[in-house]
Amino acid sequence: MPWTFYDGSGNKLNTVATSGVLQNVVEDLTPQLGANLDLNGFNLAFPATQTADAGANVLDDYEEGTFTPQIADATGDGSGEGQVYGQQVGTYTKIGDRVFGTFVVEITNLGTLTGANSCTIVGWPFATVNNASERPVFSIEGSSLALTAGYNLIARAEPNTSIFGVQVYNAASGIYAMTITELSVNGTLRGVFQYRV
Repeated sequence: MPWTFYDGSGNKLNTVATSGVLQNVVEDLTPQLGANLDLNGFNLAFPATQTADAGANVLDDYEEGTFTPQIADATGDGSGEGQVYGQQVGTYTKIGDRVFGTFVVEITNLGTLTGANSCTIVGWPFATVNNASERPVFSIEGSSLALTAGYNLIARAEPNTSIFGVQVYNAASGIYAMTITELSVNGTLRGVFQYRV
């Protein structure tokens, strides 16, 4: 099967049979594709700032990184209310319009967070897509929480936001927003996520 290369406007540049050596086309393609193509090392580098393309078949962004998840109440402030954290680890990979990753956040001091307010996780690397019909949901795990055993947790976000609310599923009464009091001191939340941006 041949390799086909295109420039940023979708123009076909060259086709190389897989039986050939890719390095042979570097001199032909590099002037047209620029420094982002490294066929010698078989790497494809994307620019630090995305050059968005509306084409359905164009991969216009790839990024790997870290972020710092935080706990917030209704204010959405993850650090300004005296919160103290034991762990704050987030990693992500963004491929096109999808973000995948993992996180863990442990809070050792609630500071002045309002106990009756809903517990939210803030600090995500990208806001969710601005589409009223999309509200990303993913399952999370909690430990050292002030919850009844057997309850399940999910995180859910509204469109165009970087705030995920923590929700509790109670088989008897359904889903409700977990409160800061239920998070409790030394509460830990962790999970694997994916959402569209």
